Amino acid sequence: MVAFVNKWAIGFLALMLAGGAMGAQIGQDVAQAVAAEGVEKAFPGEGWVPADAVAVRDGEGGVAAWGFVFALEGSRYAEAGAVRAAVADGEVGDDGESELYGSTATIVTGGNDTDSLVFRHFRGLADWYQEGTKDGWRGEAVRLGAGDIRYAAPAPAGARGGGKLAALRKAAAARKAAAEAEREVLPDDLKKLAEEADAEAAAAAKARWGAAASRVRQAQRKAAVRAAE
Repeated sequence: MVAFVNKWAIGFLALMLAGGAMGAQIGQDVAQAVAAEGVEKAFPGEGWVPADAVAVRDGEGGVAAWGFVFALEGSRYAEAGAVRAAVADGEVGDDGESELYGSTATIVTGGNDTDSLVFRHFRGLADWYQEGTKDGWRGEAVRLGAGDIRYAAPAPAGARGGGKLAALRKAAAARKAAAEAEREVLPDDLKKLAEEADAEAAAAAKARWGAAASRVRQAQRKAAVRAAE
């Protein structure tokens, strides 16, 4: 029983740490296709169309995740730029009652091919998305960890320390380093289990992302054939 619990715990740790240097970045087109499938599964039968996309960064500035906003087809938020314009005008999409909340959904996908296909899905808009939209997306969304994304505007010219954005990047890098350090102090047998779980999780994720990429390429080929007819 103890060995089973240890293996489960190390497997969970491996899943949390997967998606580091060994992962290949996922392009926006593939991530958006995965998100489109995810929003239909989460909120089926409502008719969703892509409305916006945000690259969520890690501590080094790479893409750690993709945040996609979908709008109900036929709603006034389905037009390009309509969701950002609505938030900028003071509408809110996280209160559970507004028209914007009822007409939108957010899907956060992985950023590389060792990540889960979908990290989170929820009705309405994320706080970090609304904050960034109100600011005109002059800064970045930074992923600190599972379910923890923050927005930070760039520091004013000449500001010391780089401002909030630099602090968030530093925090993201510190969390990653702390997780890796925690792995290093494990007993050898548990470390081996963690490495095995890491490899299994990465292989499974790569297979899922590979299948998603194949579906995207197939759809693109079909679209090209239809356009040429």
